This record gives sequence, structure tokens and C-alpha cells, in this order.
Amino acid sequence: MKKTIKGNNTTEYNSLIFIPGIGPIISSGTLAEIGTITSFSSYNGVARYADNT
Repeated sequence: MKKTIKGNNTTEYNSLIFIPGIGPIISSGTLAEIGTITSFSSYNGVARYADNT
């Protein structure tokens, strides 16, 4: 799973696992949920999406 997620969103995956307390499982789940950060027009859009789900 880690290899598949990392292969699809390498930069985003590495950015997430760099955050203390966020490991490969949470990073993979987050990317599986939102797809890619470029799907949103701003970081605020990601925050609003996370708040609404």
C-alpha cells in the first residue's frame, strides 16, 4: 500500500509523513480520501473539505 500511494503522490506523501505524528497509514488514508492537493483551489479549500466530511 505504501509503495502504491507513494508512487502516485510522492511529493504529497513525503510532505505528510514529515509532520510529527503523521505516519504512513494516516498519510495513505488522507491521500486516498482527497486524491491530490491540486484538486483544491487553495489550502483553505482542503480545510473546508476536511471539516465537512
